[in-house]
Amino acid sequence: MNDWLRFSFAFPWVLWFLIVPFAIVLDRLWGRKTHIYLPLDLGSNLSKKVLGWLTSGAEFISPLILALVVLLLAGPVRYVRPKAERQLTNIDIVLDVSGSMSSEFGGATRYDAAMEAINVFAEKRKGDALGLTIFGSEVLEWTPLTKDLSALKNSTPFVRPENMPTQMGGTEIGKAIEFCNRRLSRRGDGDRLLILMSDGISSDLYAGRASEIADALKSNSIVIHAIHIGDQSPPSDLVDLVMPTGGKVFGASDRKGIAEIFSYIDQMQPTRLVPKEERRVSFYEPFAAAALFLTALHVGCLLGLRYTPW
Repeated sequence: MNDWLRFSFAFPWVLWFLIVPFAIVLDRLWGRKTHIYLPLDLGSNLSKKVLGWLTSGAEFISPLILALVVLLLAGPVRYVRPKAERQLTNIDIVLDVSGSMSSEFGGATRYDAAMEAINVFAEKRKGDALGLTIFGSEVLEWTPLTKDLSALKNSTPFVRPENMPTQMGGTEIGKAIEFCNRRLSRRGDGDRLLILMSDGISSDLYAGRASEIADALKSNSIVIHAIHIGDQSPPSDLVDLVMPTGGKVFGASDRKGIAEIFSYIDQMQPTRLVPKEERRVSFYEPFAAAALFLTALHVGCLLGLRYTPW
């Protein structure tokens, strides 16, 4: 309700023309008037007095219409507070599709467990942009960053490890993360998040290379979380890669563990609402409606309530 009361004018200088209807009102209140009296006017009929008041009141409708026209020409605007806007998060899932991801894992394969958790996670992140990057010895952007979650779900049958060419047989995490760093850094709006899922050890993170990649990610405001799938402890190089960006390294030894990790990441990266600034919108409606009503009333008065000198 307060938003409707807070208004101003785009062209306030036009308001000076309100002097004209104001002068007309003053003239009709105190200006010289010529009356023609008839013997009938000296009567005390109450209905005639009421009719006189109505007739006198009708004389002020036209200056009121003129005042409303001046207000409309001044460009009335009001200030509105829009609802807070959701802060977009660009989330790139970096999935290992090397042959070892076909290993048995809780009644399915490591790949099946990973994709199952990814799809559940995607449902919780409606409104964010999600993408899928697959890697082995090479890297491939399989699903571009998009808000269309069906694109991510429909990719599942086509990136199974057993269907991959021999170029995807190794595990080169460093190459994949550098590729995703370039990809995410081009996103001009929103937060940036990488979720790495792998079950292997990557030689291209040795000799301090993991820390160098982490510094590059940090400089582009990219946070990375790593999920190491399997019974073994996550390699120390993952810690060097992830921790400087503000992310965490997780170990998942079963399917339930992967689902819980994604749920935890979802809580760590909650949906953020960004307040938007007030904006001006046109506010012609009430003034135009009042002007139309008074115009109709004025026409009605001309037909029935008019001054006659006899």
